[in-house]
Amino acid sequence: MWVAIEPTTNQILHIDMLFERTMLIVAERFIASLINTYGKHPILTDGGTWYPQACKFLKLKYHLHSFLEKSLIERTIKYIKDRTEGFHDYFPFRRKKM
Repeated sequence: MWVAIEPTTNQILHIDMLFERTMLIVAERFIASLINTYGKHPILTDGGTWYPQACKFLKLKYHLHSFLEKSLIERTIKYIKDRTEGFHDYFPFRRKKM
């Protein structure tokens, strides 16, 4: 699960579920979708190793959140995951057999 949060208002801008194995590709696609919607802005992250490369490729400025900001973001993501976990219990994802 990928979540973009606006740092000054703590508003959730975008949530996405991407199922790729390569984190760099996933990060790049997620950030590119944000650029298409909101334009180019500096990216603040939790310190994942794939973000600097994705931001460099997309020509964006990259910064790390402080410990307090990171804690607040992690709590927000945990809340979202807790809320969506129950949804999966009632509506499980089933792949079609080919």
